[in-house]
Amino acid sequence: MARDELGALLETVNRAFGQDDDAAYGEASVAVMEPERSFAAFDGDTIVGGASAYSYTMTVPGGTCPTAGVSQVGVLPTHRRRGLLAELMTRMLDQSAERGEPLAALFASESQIYARFGFGVAAHDWRWTLDTTTTHFRPDLPEAAGTIRFVDRDTALAVFPDVHDTVMCRTPGYIGRSPDLWHKLLADTPSQRHGAGPAQLAVFEEDGTPTGFAHYRHRAAWSDSVADGTLHVEEVAATTQAAEIGLWRWLCSMDLFPRVTAWLRPAPDPVQAMLADGRRLNPHVVDNLWVRVVDLPAALSARCYPLEGDLVLEVHDDLLARNAGRWHVECSPEGADVTRTDAKAEIVTDTSALATFVLGAGQAAPLRATGRLAGDPAAVARLQALFSWPVPAVCPFVF
Repeated sequence: MARDELGALLETVNRAFGQDDDAAYGEASVAVMEPERSFAAFDGDTIVGGASAYSYTMTVPGGTCPTAGVSQVGVLPTHRRRGLLAELMTRMLDQSAERGEPLAALFASESQIYARFGFGVAAHDWRWTLDTTTTHFRPDLPEAAGTIRFVDRDTALAVFPDVHDTVMCRTPGYIGRSPDLWHKLLADTPSQRHGAGPAQLAVFEEDGTPTGFAHYRHRAAWSDSVADGTLHVEEVAATTQAAEIGLWRWLCSMDLFPRVTAWLRPAPDPVQAMLADGRRLNPHVVDNLWVRVVDLPAALSARCYPLEGDLVLEVHDDLLARNAGRWHVECSPEGADVTRTDAKAEIVTDTSALATFVLGAGQAAPLRATGRLAGDPAAVARLQALFSWPVPAVCPFVF
């Protein structure tokens, strides 16, 4: 598409989602879109559906991988059930393969749609609300030796990326952020506020060096003259234990705001381990990133594995035929060697189930129990051990 058509594409997708147009957020969104990766379905001269992809780099266990970030997918309700979504998704995946991207990823607005295109849930996140009037942090937590200061948006744009990039290196599911993407995430438009107040940006520093940041909002409220506000945490990132503990203690101790909510948090969330009574967190578990294997050998070779071992996988893929067949996967902490083989399959599955293991979060037993994965118990156990990863995968922003 031409860049001057992107605004019309966004308007169509917003209508499909029932969202209000927000000129400021739309401008920030168009700035990060890639015209050559944006697709539209037309009825005459009118855009009736669309989809876009971003050229991302995503962290996988022990490495990074070029990834198509699929977004802005929608079809107007007047043009449903005509195969437009399938055509849009197929074109995007074909383009991703042509560009040499081993993976595609998205956040699913409707969870029943994307498995049929080979996507699987590769990460979960926790979303929770904490009553800070009944919350106490563990008394044996180390004291956080650092200081917290508020910063303006320009300072945040200069400081936050270094902290984020350090956390990204060790966290599967994190996605590299360009300057334009940072500007979009911190634009603080009405669409981003969701009825709460303006963005509050703070930095945690140790000996003058930023080691963490917090991005949050207030929603002030009073009940019978008693403060009853909520503090909404958009994102917290920390490179040290001191910053992690210090920022959360601070956020959970603010006057006038007896509730703290957070979303897109890792599952499990370190905050729960900080509490004297972890039950108080009571998280709601939600699917986070959905991942699609576009180039199977490249995708499995991009990550590292906790153990040495091998498996023969038989993979079914009706959409991207080159992924289908039997593969010998030799795993090690340095990576994997993935080659075609005629050997007997030890695990039989499809790309949707296989995708759940890409970031280290897959659970083999329930997939086997529901018929989405076949193999004897020893092979299933080996799959689980080889593809697991100790750091929970999560993406802390919706793209």
